[in-house]
Amino acid sequence: AHAEDGRLPWEGKKPVVAPRTSANVTRVTCVGDSITINGCASGPTMPYPQQLQRMLGDGFAVSNLGDGGKTMLKGGLCGDATGCGGDCSYWDQTTFVSAIQSHPDIVTIMMGTNDAKECNWLGKANGDPPGSGTNFMNDYIDMINTFKALPSKPQVWVVLPPPLTHPPSNTSLPPPFNMSWHVINEQFAALQRQIAQRAGATGVIDVWSALNGTSMDPALTCDGCHPQDAALTIIASTIANTLTKGAAQPRRRREGVELVV
Repeated sequence: AHAEDGRLPWEGKKPVVAPRTSANVTRVTCVGDSITINGCASGPTMPYPQQLQRMLGDGFAVSNLGDGGKTMLKGGLCGDATGCGGDCSYWDQTTFVSAIQSHPDIVTIMMGTNDAKECNWLGKANGDPPGSGTNFMNDYIDMINTFKALPSKPQVWVVLPPPLTHPPSNTSLPPPFNMSWHVINEQFAALQRQIAQRAGATGVIDVWSALNGTSMDPALTCDGCHPQDAALTIIASTIANTLTKGAAQPRRRREGVELVV
């Protein structure tokens, strides 16, 4: 899964902010982590926000504001199987500033995969009782409300992250990066729906189920976590299908249908 220069596929990838053009274009900002910025895409046109742009067409302008390794937790740490340390909160990144300044009409948030690392989910950054997601919920609600309060008054969609599984090359290995199978595959579906409801988000987009949940083929990933092209296409199409329903149609987004899928 490493590139020729030894870096992971999502390392060094830069956010892509769509230019401001016609007022008749619906601006979509995709907030996320390494799965958003690149995942294990085969090239620069294959991350799911770039595929989403092609699926939605000229009436939309999609920005990819993913940032690898970042957490929803305001006190989230960088980390992998060898240990944790350093500031990896999305809140503290210039990427977040870019997302806030992207003039969005629609925001999709797919976060939590890095929060599910043991040092974050069970650590002090997530509050008490340990493992309950107390601060994850509070920080997620805060982010939803931050975007909702923007002058553009965007729709804000909570996107359930993809399933976590073992690396496709070895079924005996645990999930990568010290991420919790239980948190991503068992806690997030209910917790993130609760977050969306409490924050008054527009709705929930269930990418996890679209990828077959715990039955997902590990070969759809490069490492058990990061989606390859086919899975990125499923993610993009799941989001596109939601955004082109009802009130999410271009320039009709404020007419009032709130969708939960």
